Order: sequence, then C-alpha cells, then structure tokens
Amino acid sequence: MLFKNISDAVNKLNMLKDIYMSMHIVNPVNKKIIYKFGGSYSCNINKCYQFWHCSKMCDNCISVRALNEKLTTVKIVDYSNNIYTVTAMPIIIKHEKFVLELIQNINSSIVSGTYVQNYDAGVIMSSIAKYVDKLLVVDQLTNLYNRRFIDERLPAMLNDAENTKVPLSIIFADIDFFKKINDTYGHVAGDNVLKETASILKKNIRKSSGFVSRYGGEEFLICLTNIDYADAQNIAERMRVAIMKNKFKIDKSIVSVTCSFGVYTVKDQGYYLTTQKIISLADDNLYKAKSTGRNKVV
Repeated sequence: MLFKNISDAVNKLNMLKDIYMSMHIVNPVNKKIIYKFGGSYSCNINKCYQFWHCSKMCDNCISVRALNEKLTTVKIVDYSNNIYTVTAMPIIIKHEKFVLELIQNINSSIVSGTYVQNYDAGVIMSSIAKYVDKLLVVDQLTNLYNRRFIDERLPAMLNDAENTKVPLSIIFADIDFFKKINDTYGHVAGDNVLKETASILKKNIRKSSGFVSRYGGEEFLICLTNIDYADAQNIAERMRVAIMKNKFKIDKSIVSVTCSFGVYTVKDQGYYLTTQKIISLADDNLYKAKSTGRNKVV
C-alpha cells in the first residue's frame, strides 16, 4: 500500500480503527510507533512491544518479517490470559517503508467444541500460540535461535547500538572438520556434537548481553550488545577453550572437537554498515582462522 504522506495514510486507514482494539504505524527497524490510531486502550507507548508490557523486541517479530518478505503476516499471541491476533501489513509512506500493525482480542471469537470432554478452546489456542512462536525462531536440533531470528533481530540491535553509541560485537563460530565427524561416526553422532557445542556456547555468554544462534550447518553466530572488541575476543577465546577441553562422548569413544572463531565489532563510524556486511566481515575473520590452522580466534 502506497501513501503520499502520513496524513494521507491516516485518512485512508482510519476506517479500520473501529474494527481493531489497537492499530498503529510502526518503523520496523527501531520498533518506534510513528502514529497511534484511536482504540480501546489508553497506554502511553512509544515502542510497539510496550503494548505487551515488554522491555525488549518480541522474539517472533512479524513486523520485520512483513517488511522483509513484502507480505502481510499474521500471528497469534497469548498474553495475560487472552488470545490476540497481530496482523502486520507492509506500507510505503512517501518512499519510506513502514508497517501497519493491527491487534485484536479474539477470546470471545474462539469457538469451544463439545465433542471432546474438558475441551477448552482458549487453552488449546494458548498452547498453539506458544508453540508456533518458538517453532518460527528456534532451531529444533540445538534449541538455539535460527537464521530467521538473526535476519529479523540483528537490524534492530544495530539500530539500538547506533542510537545509544555502544559497541555491537559479532562472533562467527565453525566446528573444525565437522564433515569428518559425520563420515566417521554418522549423522546422529554429528547432531549430538552440534547440540553439545550449542550448549557450551550458550553457557559462555550472559543472556542479557545478546544471543547465540545456529547460522546453518555447523556454523554459529553470537551477537553481543555493549561488548567491545577486546571483551568479544576474550569471550570467543573462552568458548574455544571450553569446546577444546570438553569430552564429547560418541558411543564408547571420547572425541576431541575444536572450533574456529571470527570476531568483528561495530562502533564509532561503523554503524552505517548493513547487517549483511557486518556478518560478512565476521565471516572473513572466521575464514582467516580456518585457513591459518583452525582452533583459533581471529
């Protein structure tokens, strides 16, 4: 949907405000609400996630997804014993990309069945909402965040880092000779190595500092906010040593596993870089670690 300016968008979309309990236009990168339509709620909110009384961006953020995929996206949210639908619709206002978020409480619309004893539609929908939220952004094997989460979360973290002028560090990790593990011991053993490596990586960062994700295959991406270059290198080195010293049990054998790491930190004039470029720069350092002997941090 294309609009000449914010007034044009408000005038043409205003008719929807009586249908939805909450409706606002959002900047999908910094999550800031640029216009809030009238509705049945009176919260004084600035960030879209504050509607849910959260202090951080939702893990399963559909406004970024709607923008990236240029497609209206819907999700179900379980919040405060109520079930909501959130619809994110990409729009363009004077050549700038935004998202129209439409929120509706659907508790009264859920139909309870009578064929199954003790059937509670609200409870079922709550379970489905939680399951789907996790399914979309979590890697099922390692229980780390997945590639979709990286693509949706990293731009917002970069924007926050620029606004607050704090460093943002990316650590790219790759298990050395992983194909040999699969070829020698089988893919089930390889999966177990991936899961155990993921657990070690998670143990070596504070959850409040950032996140650990599976980028793909045997590659992992760690994103750390307000962590400078020296600290990021120390964290990567701590991870490297922990993996090297870990005793990976495969059948009756103890297998040694090592990991290579590439570190890149964004600060000062680096905030203008795209997230793809930042990941590429960390990957370049990972390549240097792999090509100069492996089991090291570059």
